[in-house]
Amino acid sequence: MGTLVSQLADVLEAKCEELTQRWADQLFAAGVPESLHREDVIDSMGEFLTELVEALRREQGLHPHSQSAEASAIAKGHGKQRFGLGYDLGAVMREYGTLRDILFQLIEERGLSPSVREFRVLSQYLTAGVSDSATQYALEREEALRKQTATHLGFLAHELRNPLSSIRLSLATLQHRGELPQGRAMERVHQGLQRLSELIDNSLVEIRIAALPGVRREEVAIDELLHALEEESAAEVESRGLRVSVEVEPGLRLSADPRLLHSALSNLVRNAVKFTHEGGAIYLRAKKDDTRMVLEVEDECGGLPEGKVQSLFNPFVQVGKDRSGFGLGLAIAKQAVEAHQGELRVHNLPGKGCVFVLDLPKDPIPPKE
Repeated sequence: MGTLVSQLADVLEAKCEELTQRWADQLFAAGVPESLHREDVIDSMGEFLTELVEALRREQGLHPHSQSAEASAIAKGHGKQRFGLGYDLGAVMREYGTLRDILFQLIEERGLSPSVREFRVLSQYLTAGVSDSATQYALEREEALRKQTATHLGFLAHELRNPLSSIRLSLATLQHRGELPQGRAMERVHQGLQRLSELIDNSLVEIRIAALPGVRREEVAIDELLHALEEESAAEVESRGLRVSVEVEPGLRLSADPRLLHSALSNLVRNAVKFTHEGGAIYLRAKKDDTRMVLEVEDECGGLPEGKVQSLFNPFVQVGKDRSGFGLGLAIAKQAVEAHQGELRVHNLPGKGCVFVLDLPKDPIPPKE
């Protein structure tokens, strides 16, 4: 005659289908909606019971290489499936309580006398199962909420950008016709509209980074990108008596998400234009080797205050005297670079300026499936 552990394992294996059906019967009796298909409710419970049988036999040394209770992929899949069916977390956890009750009923019906060792195996496995299932359910819910929030905020940002673009276009038209007064008041209007435009654009980029598991890569012509950034900043550069120098090898290309890379660099360029002293220079550079692409934006801001380098990329942090922005640009740039598996860092040049460095892999590691 086998040991108590092996007897219980044999009984569970022989009665697996019956136990699964009894478990489903009790769930429906407890209030599972009749609209759910029985097969969906049963889901992977039979496989979970098979894992439990293996755990009991492993305890006896019969299956030394079986999967451990602490890492039940079946339970995790169950939690994910339950979220998709619309269960709440409490219902997911109660299912394992129902399974425990059915197992104890079977032990009583068969007249078995489980040892402390058997109870320990059952307890550990059921505890690990409910933990894995509930944890996965919570992760699925968090991911769904994050995507829902990102979608809502993205829609809101788009809706704000459209009327803002109309306002800016109308103002430009009226100004061209000479129908608007000149002076400090109009400058503040344009500055305010520019700030709102930058905030909305940055928000859209941040939402996209948060909502997507990876970047949408395509071949980006780096020389064209840097010259485009030079053109985009031309008006403000000219108004402040600055100059921009682009140093890039013609035909240099990189696999990257064009919008995210443009966002990162444009934020750095705007930052450089904002803080470079009047009459100063801004340098845009690109260098490559066999494995890396390095993009640099150097300004002549006079250098960073002591102790401010580490906090520079935090949201809403502004280290200069100019508080006309929101302190989001560098944080957004950092997120965009890290989404490319790259690094954004700054070299402080005391008394002269800063060099912001985008260090990107030329051949990124593909994301895991």
